[in-house]
Amino acid sequence: MATPKKPDGPDGGDGTAGTPSKYGGIDAGSGISSAQAAIAQAVQKGHPGGAGQGPTPPSKPPTLDPSTRPTAPPDMDDIHHSEASRQHIIEGDGGRQGGHLAGTGFSKKTEFPKDWDEAKILDAAHRVTQQGPPAKGPYLTKDADGKPAWAYDYQGTVDGVEVKTTVLANGEIRTAYPPNGADPGVITNPPAPNPAPKGVPMSNPPRYSHPDVGGDGSWTWEGPKGNKIIRVVQDAQGNVTTTVLGDYKKK
Repeated sequence: MATPKKPDGPDGGDGTAGTPSKYGGIDAGSGISSAQAAIAQAVQKGHPGGAGQGPTPPSKPPTLDPSTRPTAPPDMDDIHHSEASRQHIIEGDGGRQGGHLAGTGFSKKTEFPKDWDEAKILDAAHRVTQQGPPAKGPYLTKDADGKPAWAYDYQGTVDGVEVKTTVLANGEIRTAYPPNGADPGVITNPPAPNPAPKGVPMSNPPRYSHPDVGGDGSWTWEGPKGNKIIRVVQDAQGNVTTTVLGDYKKK
């Protein structure tokens, strides 16, 4: 599998069975939202955007007073997950950033191996930050609210998989993902169809049904279109099927 471009911007060592299910107050063992639920949630939250045919256009670079630049990374004991980091890493932020659980299916994204559950992913993301100093930083990025923030990148290996974790200067983990698509078990999604089929809902990006996780190679768009919620599926042969799922009332 070809090495993908790095899509996002991590306590090291080998992974072990029976990892704890809580990280910084997040109960990772309580279950993972399905792709279907994540899409429905995105619809309810009204995430804006196009049909997800490619990466998000670059936004204006974040700016901060240079005098606020930290002189040292956060203490290892202060590095932690939050609900925002869990959602970003596992489910993604409205499908445009993050989303690295196997089977999530966002265009061009890398995903952790399919036998890595939410607890293991969050544990790996944190453990690589405990290996040593960051590989990069401080540099400017954006926090979960889109505000400028200083950050550091950490990299390490867990069970043969390289993990890259971005940590904000306050110790909050912002994101983590597997940057090397050639690592064992890492899944790389292809680009979404461009152009997309006619009539797809524009509020949510499509999801790919990857054969590596038992999928059929199809792409699915789901969300509001006019006064209906519809699902548009393009199969691996290019055939398109549209299904009306119900009524939609804009809030």
